[in-house]
Amino acid sequence: MFAPTVEQLDAFVPGQNEVYLLGPTTPSRAALAAELKRRFDFRFHTLVHPTAYVSPLARLGEVVFVGANRVVAPGAELAEHVFVNRGVTIDHDTRIGAFSRVQPGSNLGGLSRIGVGVTVGIGATLIERLVVGDNAFVGAGAVVTSDVDADVLVVGAPARSTKSLR
Repeated sequence: MFAPTVEQLDAFVPGQNEVYLLGPTTPSRAALAAELKRRFDFRFHTLVHPTAYVSPLARLGEVVFVGANRVVAPGAELAEHVFVNRGVTIDHDTRIGAFSRVQPGSNLGGLSRIGVGVTVGIGATLIERLVVGDNAFVGAGAVVTSDVDADVLVVGAPARSTKSLR
């Protein structure tokens, strides 16, 4: 059985023919990814679970993770380092910005634009044609029926802004 080794970045040396995938999105992930790319100039791997459906007309960026029982519809675009958890539906022509994550059981309506560094909480629903600003957080179970500003937390049904995240 494989046991991962935790290393300090200064001691890390990439192995020949190894493939890398960074773990779930965290605020420090973007900085780590940039530093690894700068130091070693290697590409990260994209991983799609075998039970997920990703349309051949969808586009996945580098280091995207698409988990079990997910649907990524035609025309959807997932930028680099997007993490899509299990049981998620991303409808047609929806764009998700880099370093965003969509938690289990969420549904994103078509023709929407999700910003950079956004978190969509467990079981949230976003109707179609919405814009969610960078670094916004959509709370678990929220039903989003209107655009969401950058750097805010929205919760409830219908979702309302509760506080600034700045």
